[in-house]
Amino acid sequence: FFGSCRTGCYVHYPTVSTDMLENVRSRSVAVNNNASVAASPTMSLAKLMYYKAFAHLYGIVGRFSEVVLVNSSWTRGHIDTIWKVPEITSIVFPPVNTADLGSLPLERAPKVSGGRLLLSLAQFRPEKNHPLQLRAFARFLKEVPECRDSGTQNRVRLVLAGGCRDAGDWERVEKLRGLAAELGLKEGGPAPTSPTGSTPSTPQVLAEGNEWDVKFLINVPLKDMKSLLGKADVGIHTMRDEHFGISVVEFMAAGAVVLAHNSAGPAMDIITPFEGHRTGLLADDEADYARKLKEAFVDLSEEELLAVAGNARRAVLDRFSDESFKAAIADSLIAPLRVSQHKDRAA
Repeated sequence: FFGSCRTGCYVHYPTVSTDMLENVRSRSVAVNNNASVAASPTMSLAKLMYYKAFAHLYGIVGRFSEVVLVNSSWTRGHIDTIWKVPEITSIVFPPVNTADLGSLPLERAPKVSGGRLLLSLAQFRPEKNHPLQLRAFARFLKEVPECRDSGTQNRVRLVLAGGCRDAGDWERVEKLRGLAAELGLKEGGPAPTSPTGSTPSTPQVLAEGNEWDVKFLINVPLKDMKSLLGKADVGIHTMRDEHFGISVVEFMAAGAVVLAHNSAGPAMDIITPFEGHRTGLLADDEADYARKLKEAFVDLSEEELLAVAGNARRAVLDRFSDESFKAAIADSLIAPLRVSQHKDRAA
């Protein structure tokens, strides 16, 4: 170690994971494995060899750490497999401002536009899988038409709020708007406008008044984001193999019943029973998401939904708080490194 430095690390997302290797090995189309590569045996073999070599080097570098922290059970599984140092590896969940969000009323006030709100919070990146949200929501409305009746409390609307980093993200938003129109979902205004002020090549017709089904909110300020969380009845999250899922925790702390993908962080660490009680919903595919939306908005009574929201809030308030994170970093990272330093000096 250069300069007798102590080395510790906190891994949020493995640079290469066993899931990535398996996607290439099985020639499955995924975020990290596009269709052209998956369709080619030669390209797949070359990519697999590269990934294996990279994973080997990644493991060698990782084993130089004296303390390894990971942000979830899912991440730990991959790091244990590739780095092979489970004896010095611990899970420390990321900090979430649960105290602030936990101050929001658990019972939702009536919406100005009426009905109930399904909220998505995620950057408009490919892996977040916003198309699945739109397809599942459209399917849900088709199967439960009363949830599209304006002027009633049965009405359900979807708001997709998130950040756009660059032109690629803005292009994805325009494609999502086009998909919403194809699915027969009426878009509410105002229409999102890119920083350049450019007009979309295929502008969508916006619904009048409160007749909208879906709305896109881009780069929403933090204050407005908190307001949305306080209004949301259900929060939806569709990324497969999300390493942790901070927005899932935010939904739960804010009092929204969450529906997330049945994998990785949300399934393994967050939406787990609390004192034997349910804390949210998990789904695997479009049909399953539509079924779970029906369960949340139709099948469960208001009292049952409120009970799930209350269980979820209690489950995350302390476990994923800023204070818990600070204490875990002090105990699991700083203290062991200081002990190693003192041992070196004594020697």
